[in-house]
Amino acid sequence: MDDRIKKSYDKITPTDSNKREILMKIQNSRKENAKSNGFSLGKEFYMKKAVTAVVIALCVLSVSTGVYATYRWLTGKQVASELGDQKLAKYFEKSEEKIKIQEQGNYKVAFLGTVSGKNISDNLSTDVDAKMSYFVTAVEHRDGTPIGDEEDVIVSPFVQGVSPMEFNVYSMEKSAARGIRKDGVLYLLTECQNLEIFADRKVYLAVMDGPNMGQGYQMDDENGEIKRNDAFEGLNMLFELELDSAKANKEEAQKYLDEIRKNMEDSGKEPNNATPRNDLKNLEEALKESEVVKGSKKVLQPDADGSLNYDTREIYFSTDADFVKKNGRQNVTFYGDENEQDYIVVFSYENGSYYGELYRCNRATIKKFEIKRRDGKEIK
Repeated sequence: MDDRIKKSYDKITPTDSNKREILMKIQNSRKENAKSNGFSLGKEFYMKKAVTAVVIALCVLSVSTGVYATYRWLTGKQVASELGDQKLAKYFEKSEEKIKIQEQGNYKVAFLGTVSGKNISDNLSTDVDAKMSYFVTAVEHRDGTPIGDEEDVIVSPFVQGVSPMEFNVYSMEKSAARGIRKDGVLYLLTECQNLEIFADRKVYLAVMDGPNMGQGYQMDDENGEIKRNDAFEGLNMLFELELDSAKANKEEAQKYLDEIRKNMEDSGKEPNNATPRNDLKNLEEALKESEVVKGSKKVLQPDADGSLNYDTREIYFSTDADFVKKNGRQNVTFYGDENEQDYIVVFSYENGSYYGELYRCNRATIKKFEIKRRDGKEIK
């Protein structure tokens, strides 16, 4: 019997009554599967006057295959191979990290392993001189229904002692993700800058149904540990990575955190960042020339600081709840690059509840309705 099959099987430990049957199905389904081509990856940057929102664009391949997905996941090596990254597959083959499984609602997520190194991938990173970390997760429905194309799943690292809103896959300069669907299971291969430098503290991997860093997770002010927000209704799983503490580098870690913080500060140095305000005049007319993003309207709850945090796949923005309550509505514009659509976020306070909703528009609409200011004062 193939030792690698038995090793993977032993990690899952199904019930004794079906062990033999499952194992035979696994062994009989090892045939390589046809692959779909044409995946892409990367980041999209939406520039606002006050902030920069980074979006990981995940392109998922769909592949059909055999009968064992309910009982056995692909390995990190197999996922990398399916995505055409043979160099990275060899490194995952050497990884001996144990599979970790969590369940929440109708989701089951398996963390399949992580590797770090310099120039160990064929595809994800273009910076061959930087040491990078790679991790693979499998996401499936507990009721056996396939993961749909419309389901957003985001994987992000967190670090003990740093707020998830500050250190995450969006704030890291070099990050990318690719995925593949097989037998109704979504496999995600995520890349970010080297996590081993933080190995002297706890390093986490969050699995979310959207960029819910601020809503789904909390940091303990005393020990800096990151925990799930039990009151959050969405997907907010949290795994702790097993990293070699001997590879920690406090100097490099601090330097990297300083760079992230500087980038966040620089993104907020543009005019009028300090005071929440309406960016557009004649908002209702502007929205008539815009398209609402389906499913983007959310009920928002002020956090401990009195802020409303609005997260979607496209953007993230935080604003002052009292300002929205006082004015009834607030709108904020986000600029795409030259070839991308722009966005309008509309915050509202209605019947005792706060809401956030996202609209797509073109640059001409923004220019047409934008409030002009000089030295913080509106130009009539």
